[in-house]
Amino acid sequence: MKYIITNRKGGFLGFLFTGVMLIISGELLAQPTVNVPAVCNVVVAGVGGTTGFGGVVGNGGIVTMPDPYIGGTFTINPNGNTTNGWYLLGDLSIAPNVNPYGDPIVSAIGGSADIMSYNKDVRQSEQSVNPNLARSIGQVRIPYDDTLNGCSNSIYFKVYKVYSNPIPNIVGPDCWLTDSTYTYSVDQIASDNLPDGIGLDSYYWTITDSNGDTIVNQVYTSADKSSVTIVAPGTLNAPYTIQCCFGRANPWDGDVSGAMHTTCITTVVGASPSPPVLSSPGCLDVTATSFAVGVTPYVPGYTYEWSSNNPQWLITPNAGGATVSGIGYNGGILSLEVKNGGCSSVTVTDTIRRSFSTPLVSIVGDTCVNDSTTHNYQIYPVGVQGNQTCWNLPAGWTANALNNTESNLDITIPNGTPGGVYTLEAYSCECPSDTIQFTVRVRPDDPTIVAGSTCINHGATGNLTYTVSPPGNYQWTLPPGWTGSSSTETIVVTPSGVTIGAITATGVDTSGMGCNSVNSAIWNINFNPVDPDTATVGCFNVGIDGTTSVVINNAPSPFTGTYTVSSTPSDLLLSYSVNPSTGQITLNTSGAASSTNYTLHIAHQTPCGTSSTLNVPVSLGSGSSLLLVPLPSSDLYYINPAVPGASSYTWFLDGVQNANTAPTLSLYGTSTPPDSVCVRVMDTNGCTTNLCTGGGSYSAMILGGNNDIGITSNDKIRLYPNPNSGQFSIEIGKRIEQSADFQIIDMKGAVVAQGSLKQGTNQISEKRIQEGTYVILITVDNRTYAEKVQVLK
Repeated sequence: MKYIITNRKGGFLGFLFTGVMLIISGELLAQPTVNVPAVCNVVVAGVGGTTGFGGVVGNGGIVTMPDPYIGGTFTINPNGNTTNGWYLLGDLSIAPNVNPYGDPIVSAIGGSADIMSYNKDVRQSEQSVNPNLARSIGQVRIPYDDTLNGCSNSIYFKVYKVYSNPIPNIVGPDCWLTDSTYTYSVDQIASDNLPDGIGLDSYYWTITDSNGDTIVNQVYTSADKSSVTIVAPGTLNAPYTIQCCFGRANPWDGDVSGAMHTTCITTVVGASPSPPVLSSPGCLDVTATSFAVGVTPYVPGYTYEWSSNNPQWLITPNAGGATVSGIGYNGGILSLEVKNGGCSSVTVTDTIRRSFSTPLVSIVGDTCVNDSTTHNYQIYPVGVQGNQTCWNLPAGWTANALNNTESNLDITIPNGTPGGVYTLEAYSCECPSDTIQFTVRVRPDDPTIVAGSTCINHGATGNLTYTVSPPGNYQWTLPPGWTGSSSTETIVVTPSGVTIGAITATGVDTSGMGCNSVNSAIWNINFNPVDPDTATVGCFNVGIDGTTSVVINNAPSPFTGTYTVSSTPSDLLLSYSVNPSTGQITLNTSGAASSTNYTLHIAHQTPCGTSSTLNVPVSLGSGSSLLLVPLPSSDLYYINPAVPGASSYTWFLDGVQNANTAPTLSLYGTSTPPDSVCVRVMDTNGCTTNLCTGGGSYSAMILGGNNDIGITSNDKIRLYPNPNSGQFSIEIGKRIEQSADFQIIDMKGAVVAQGSLKQGTNQISEKRIQEGTYVILITVDNRTYAEKVQVLK
């Protein structure tokens, strides 16, 4: 009987004592054992155990367990000892545990434990496919107390898995070629528990040929033996059987075919065809429409499948090769796959190249270019662009390929390249025998302006000189009517005096092929502004929006430029416009402008500048106003427009036209005035004056009425006597700041007498006035007073 004591405290004397006790009573000190469920097999009994299904395992033993296994009871035989618990490592769990992705239950208390196969290290990427792929060994540890000797110890045994389907397949090629190297591997399902420190499963590979002979030479395995590399023999004896056994419960188990404690997987490989040699034309002209290809060797029992990366090609197989038609302009890759039954096929390819030929193939792009510019050049027809293109460019010219065949280029002409003729060459890189050419002409540099006037006086006809740079050949154009001729960088011209326009100078191709400069030097010629001398101004409407014309008497003819117009005060103009052909100005005047004197400010403006300003005085409305005078002695309202030079009158009461066309409007029989009274007066020049006043807002202050008092404390103006015989006095008791005058108006609105007044008493004697009713208007410093007067004879 073998005795093992571990974890015993004490020194050498303790060891001697223990040894004596073992000799005296070995049975009492024997380690515990564990009874194994019937479906599990004790492969190595360990200390005190027995092998077999449902056997007994002791310390250091090995047990195999089906995988998957939902759990079975393991019972400890204490034999005088007390267990402290059960502890599991690796892919084991205390049953039941229904979460295949969670943590296992790794401990239990008592004399038995229900232990299940548990694959805890499931890879996240494989969970949805097969959650049982990450399977490996486990270990059971059982601490116990020796009740006789007062010390502690433990036993352990390993649990290997006997895997059930699904088992990972052997991965690798399914066919061999002679003397070729191939690698096969299996998923490392038994090597996922290195952190637990309980060891790894082992892999065992065998390869046998169709005769059952094992290939033993030139076989290499990886460090963990989860993969194997084989060099196929020079003569193949297919099919070959490759077997990998894993989950080995002991070192020798995998070496025995059909071992009961090992899970094995096999795969069968066959022999692949050898690659044939294809024969085809090396360079094929783009004018060709078909070609033939041969296959050596051609084995009648094999299957030959042709394909191409050129969708235009039509491939017709035949015994010994194929014919390709409908090939278009481009080359391509011809592929042949050779098959032998279910074995891996072999594929060979051949590249068909095309050569350029003229006139079918050409270069297209700009024929006239400038230095320091970039231009695109392509192979034409576009279908030919599938061929790799090589180029020969003039010295210093550079290219940027826009596709992977370089048949489409952006070519840059370097700075300072002289004007002239240059040649581009292109050819198929694989077939350089045919070269195509293209002629490019470099334009002369764009000219820059050196000298020349852009502003001239209207009517000027003196000679002018214009110069560009650099020196060379130039083509000149002039405004209409101008004269001058030159083919160099300088020209002397004579203006017409009345026309302007553009003078241009264009660089001319020195090769004589018409490849001129892209841009020209341009002088845009304009006239200087003309100072306006006098203006003819039309009439202005007063009190109503209107238009009037202004003609500048010395405007340029034909007219160029425009006029700017403003007024002082600024409220006269709503807007204005200038006729671009004649220069006549149309003013849009505001009816809200006050009846006063204005000044128009007019200046001529061209791209060359602005002239001096012409100031034109304007008298608006001659100071006219509409007077609404209440007559205190009755309900009569008397309106006097007082517009000189009037030819017609149109009256409006509250916006409604009245039938009256007289210069005055008298309202009888009402004591309530209208809200507004307006009169539109047309003078003899066709100008309109629109005068309005509110019916209740009188425009003339009332004096004292029909008596001789007629004085106000503020204004100190008095008229007496009233009535009178045409002789009366007007007394002005206030200081006159500007002027004072009076008007005697009859009931028809006619002024029958008028005169100026001074401060103090003014004697008025108008014996010619007929007997009747009149209105006297007294105006002092622009303020008007009204009084109804009776003249009695």
